Amino acid sequence: MDISYIAINRIIEDQMSASPYYRKAVEKHNNVVLSDGRKMSDAQLLEKLKSFNVILDKQKFEELYTNFLSAEQMSEWLIKRQNLSFKKGQDDWIWICLTVLWETWFPDRPSFEMIDDKMQQGYKRIEALDAVGACEIWLKVWKDILNIMDSPKMESLGEFDQEFRGTQSVVNWVQDLEMELWNAGLKDKNFFHERIKFCEDFINRFTDMEPLITENMKRALAQSYFQVGEVEKTDSLFREWLIEDPQWGWGWIGWSDCYWLDVWKERDFDTGEQILKEGLAVPYVRDKIDIMERLVELYSESDREEEADKIIEKIESLEQVKQEVEISKIEKGLRIKTKLNFGEEGIPLDEFARIHNSISNIDYLNEGVPKIKIGRNDPCPCGSGKKYKKCCGR
Repeated sequence: MDISYIAINRIIEDQMSASPYYRKAVEKHNNVVLSDGRKMSDAQLLEKLKSFNVILDKQKFEELYTNFLSAEQMSEWLIKRQNLSFKKGQDDWIWICLTVLWETWFPDRPSFEMIDDKMQQGYKRIEALDAVGACEIWLKVWKDILNIMDSPKMESLGEFDQEFRGTQSVVNWVQDLEMELWNAGLKDKNFFHERIKFCEDFINRFTDMEPLITENMKRALAQSYFQVGEVEKTDSLFREWLIEDPQWGWGWIGWSDCYWLDVWKERDFDTGEQILKEGLAVPYVRDKIDIMERLVELYSESDREEEADKIIEKIESLEQVKQEVEISKIEKGLRIKTKLNFGEEGIPLDEFARIHNSISNIDYLNEGVPKIKIGRNDPCPCGSGKKYKKCCGR
């Protein structure tokens, strides 16, 4: 896996902090880390660069750094351009000096290293249960990322990640930011407004994201509108999206949650129930069991245990599907037959497609015959005891 210098450095420094033996081993081999450079003055850093025949001052640095996204890129360019050579353990000094000078001299034009550091600062705030502090840092990071993407015209977060190669994948980090904005909003409602802006910008700009991420951002957006009192906006957004994709199970769940799960006063169980039942009535709705489980929770919270128990019974009947697979030899290969046992009561017809599509994760050919990958030297699945290549695979 290709990761950045700053990510590697973070791993090393974390291990040095956790293990005195590891620290001694690093020091014994004269290896240097970023914290060594951060103890030095600007003059000392420039002198260290000079010892490697890299002559810089603030003006020259400013002329140079605008061509790069990271101190890592700049250091690699300098090493290659000037054909620099190093003694063992000293080859990181160019990157270390450039990283520290960049963050000292030009903090308003953050490098990848500075962005990586700020992301980790946010995670440390979260560990300390300070969602507000984390979001204050991360919202600035998000702005920096968008500014960088606008400069070289990066189209996707995946493209950014390929260049960034950081401690955290930005594609994963944006999902953490969305969740922490919710936690921060519970303490300060202004963060729900920040969450609205973040989600709207994300949805409008990154139209090529995985559907699950986009769906989660949509739910976050609509739920945030509800939290700031714009109930009609919440309803119109969910209705619009569910008309486009009525089988979006977690859309129905998210909409229902607004009325009873995400509020602490005047909970509207009736509207929440109505929305969940509307979702359950959609043929082939995705995540149907999740919708049913949310309905169970709603009934339990509203002291309707009898109705909750009935839904639980239905869920159990859907989950008790038995699957049997038979493999037999035919003239030119194998026949694979899958048998599903739905019990005496059977299942609703609209559930059959969901279960049929999920069995065994087997890929199907156009003719409807399942295909499985069998190595030529693997045992033949027909049970003959021979290798596949000498049996059905001939």
